[in-house]
Amino acid sequence: MDASDLNKPIPTTISFDETLKSSLKTLLKATALPKSPPIDSSAPWELGIDLKWLSELKTKFESDEWKVDDLLGRINKWKHYLVKMKASEDPNSEVVEMHFMHIKSTRKDAIPLMMVHGWPGVYPPRLSSKYSI
Repeated sequence: MDASDLNKPIPTTISFDETLKSSLKTLLKATALPKSPPIDSSAPWELGIDLKWLSELKTKFESDEWKVDDLLGRINKWKHYLVKMKASEDPNSEVVEMHFMHIKSTRKDAIPLMMVHGWPGVYPPRLSSKYSI
């Protein structure tokens, strides 16, 4: 990798090709959820994901009402970038690719904020309702 490729934000758009979308829907429909949680708990989220919630989400995603293109439209209303950078100051450190969104504040005195996420976490749920997808 050329050093000039580092630290340069490259505009990008979040997208999924039709084959992937079709494949994901097929896999989702083929996935069987258990009839009851494997561990009985009075607090569903205490020991992992709530089975009822997951089942409802699966049903919603399997339906023809839910369109990935609608979600992509809401996600892509912001500017997205990828930037390659060294993981540390060590000259032998690996190069990592970071994704970020650039959302400008309407306030002139706003303090810039950088929110980062890992996998599978994302930051749109952390945004206020003004910016929510």
